[in-house]
Amino acid sequence: RFRSVNAVTNRGDVTDCAVSPDGRLIAYIAGRGGKQTLRVRQVATGSDVEILPLQDAAMEFPSFTPDGNYIFYCKRKADAPNYRVLMSVPSLGGREQERGFDVDCRLAFSPDGKRACFIRNYPQSGYVSLMMLDVETGKEHEMAKIPGPGGPNGPPSWSPDGKHVAVSLLF
Repeated sequence: RFRSVNAVTNRGDVTDCAVSPDGRLIAYIAGRGGKQTLRVRQVATGSDVEILPLQDAAMEFPSFTPDGNYIFYCKRKADAPNYRVLMSVPSLGGREQERGFDVDCRLAFSPDGKRACFIRNYPQSGYVSLMMLDVETGKEHEMAKIPGPGGPNGPPSWSPDGKHVAVSLLF
């Protein structure tokens, strides 16, 4: 039961956010005019740190790894604006690293953090795929092919025991 709702920031330019698994940190994407930054705020103290400086690439879908050590997110590059590149960065700052390509939703991590799943759209072929990513090796495999029209209505979700992945579908 919620007791109250509190604003965490009043910047007015926040476009997406994620809460760390332990609830101590909030990662958020902010910016205007085609430039965005990734920031982390410590909930208890209000300390706010710029994790990535302003960039020309549009960022979206931030998500913490289950241990809270990394933030995964997608961004679009100027040379491939129709595709999202999967990136990661340490939660408290560091060098960003490319982890994958053509990711169309927020990642859902397995409870142990070793795997993640996501949706990949194939609009020209009339289907979407539920993809599995090995976080350490970067290897992907298709878990399911979902014919259109319709498709997923949001990102996938892992069961707490790590045995099942759920996806809501539109028909």
